Order: sequence, then C-alpha cells, then structure tokens
Amino acid sequence: MIFPVPKTGCKSKLGPNSSSNRPLEQGLKVFLKDKRNDLVEEALQFAKDTYEDLGIPAVKKKNCQEEENYAGEKTADKSLTLDQELKRSMLECIDRFQQEIATLCEGMGCMSDRFAI
Repeated sequence: MIFPVPKTGCKSKLGPNSSSNRPLEQGLKVFLKDKRNDLVEEALQFAKDTYEDLGIPAVKKKNCQEEENYAGEKTADKSLTLDQELKRSMLECIDRFQQEIATLCEGMGCMSDRFAI
C-alpha cells in the first residue's frame, strides 16, 4: 500500500523550523553561511593554480554579438571580470544548494512525523 506524501507543509509537534528536529539541516546552514565566501575563494584559487600548472590561459570568452542594454540594466552589469563572474556563479550554486537542503530536510521531517521513525 502506498501512502500519499503531503505536498505542502508539515504538522510537526515541534514545528517545521524547529532547530531540535533538524540538527543536520541547522549544521549545514551554519557551515554554509559561515564558510560560503571561503569555499568560493579556495575553489577559485585551486582553479587558478591548476590552470597555471597545466599552462592553460584563463581568459573570459567574448561574445561576438553585441549585447543590448535592457531596461534597468546598467553598464556595470556587463563588465564583470572572469573571477567576479565565476564567484557570482559559485555563490548562486551554494544558495541553490542551501534551498535544496532545506526542502529535502523538510520532506524528511514530514516523513519522520508521519511514520514515527
């Protein structure tokens, strides 16, 4: 027999955001919040060192087509260096990872509450 899993929210006795029912999630949140920039800087430095060791030039690929200025877009938005663009992209990935962890832990909490595991 298959039991349906609730799609929205969880009626936990401790509450869905209680720190005592999700220590792993809280630990990951604290770690990623504290070490977010350090992780990115270390990864960028590792990539630079690897490029230098292999003799590969690290250059930003230029787009042949002219880019248009859209409403609300500033010129400064386009002039990111390679390091800045990589850092921005990596920070977006970490933010997305944090969202996925929160969603997964919420689902696990609901399953735990439902089946009393």
